Amino acid sequence: VEEDREDSCGAEGVVRYPRGMAGLDAPAPVKGRSQEGCAQQLDLDGSVAEARRLFIKWVLSTATVEQEELLLRNGRLTTTLPVRIEDSLRHQLLSTLRAYEVQIKHRRRGTVVHLTAAGRTKFQQLHSSEWQLAKRSVSTQLASECEAPRVKRLRSEDSDGEPCWDRSPPFEVMAPSEGPAASLSASAQNGACAARADLPNNEPKSEAASVSIECRLARIQRKIDSCTSPVQAESLLAELSNEQVTSEVLLSTRVGVTVKRMRKTYASHPAIVTQAEGLVSRWTQ
Repeated sequence: VEEDREDSCGAEGVVRYPRGMAGLDAPAPVKGRSQEGCAQQLDLDGSVAEARRLFIKWVLSTATVEQEELLLRNGRLTTTLPVRIEDSLRHQLLSTLRAYEVQIKHRRRGTVVHLTAAGRTKFQQLHSSEWQLAKRSVSTQLASECEAPRVKRLRSEDSDGEPCWDRSPPFEVMAPSEGPAASLSASAQNGACAARADLPNNEPKSEAASVSIECRLARIQRKIDSCTSPVQAESLLAELSNEQVTSEVLLSTRVGVTVKRMRKTYASHPAIVTQAEGLVSRWTQ
């Protein structure tokens, strides 16, 4: 006796039963994706070790400014691990992740994990080396995005004539007051540039002008992430106070979040707390 049935993932097929048992105790048809698709998206034989590995990988991926903002706004971070834990192993999983102060919910699609700010701080303490490596990787990626394009140009007239790499932007924005200067010939402009190059005091100023404020703030934020002493923290805050941070720059660089995080890190140093609060107050006015 044969009956047309569907398996648990929706694949049609023919199920053969012994004589006299057709239709008895047969599983009810469940519609869904194919069996191969279900196996790829959900580990039905999920283990505690695999769930812990995916949890650590996910928390390390939250070492970004965007996730920091989301955590401060919502009070927690949430993800669904594509692993289904059996009833007999759920207590073992809870004991394994108890050190991170997480909340676990078991659903049909996987294991839902809620991570609070306290749990994230506990994770940073237990996995300090891996966390620092993840933050350095994010900072390196941000620096590569902010780095100015390398343009090949010729040296000035007093050089040997060999080409060199110039990291300055390929164009310069002219202020409205510089409009009449646009009528200068190319030779006059080159002569003025050569005259400025002879002055040693103007070199740092021209170099700072060629780097955008976003890149300078990104460089300072990388130093803050690797900062380990209060003295260095005060000097970095003083360096930030020299930057003209507008609301657009504050939104694009998230430097305000970095300063607030530094204020919490050095909460026992009143000078750093006062300096950080002053910067945030000035930028948000």
